[in-house]
Amino acid sequence: VDVESALRNAMRKLPRQTPPPPSPQPSTAFQRTLNSAKAKMAKNGDTFITVDHLLIACSENKRVGDVLSSKNLSTKELQKQVESIRKGAKVTNKSAESTYDALNKYGINMTELAREGKLDPVIGRDQEIRR
Repeated sequence: VDVESALRNAMRKLPRQTPPPPSPQPSTAFQRTLNSAKAKMAKNGDTFITVDHLLIACSENKRVGDVLSSKNLSTKELQKQVESIRKGAKVTNKSAESTYDALNKYGINMTELAREGKLDPVIGRDQEIRR
C-alpha cells in the first residue's frame, strides 16, 4: 500500500457527522496545522504558504505522522526532500512552486538517456552520415 492509499484508509476511519453542520468550523488540529505552515513560511522567508509548508505541517499531526511513519517517512525526511527540491529558493509569488527544478521538469537529460542506451546512435553524427 502506498502513502496515498494509507492516508485515504486513515481518513475513512475518522468520525463523520450526518447530516453535515450548516456552517462547519475548523477543528483545533486544523488550525494548528495552518499555524504551523504559516510559521514554516515565515522561517523560510517566503511570502506565500506553499504545498510543502502544508505537507510538513500535516506530518506533525499525530494521526498523519503515524501513517507516514508506517511507510518509513518522517517529518525530518520530508523536510530534507523539500530542501533538496527547493535548493534555497524563496517563494515570492503565487506560481513560484512551478519553477522548482524546471530543467528536469521541462528538459530531457540526454546524458542519462545515452547511459541507458535509449538514444538513437545516429543523433549528433550528421557529418559522418553525409559522407
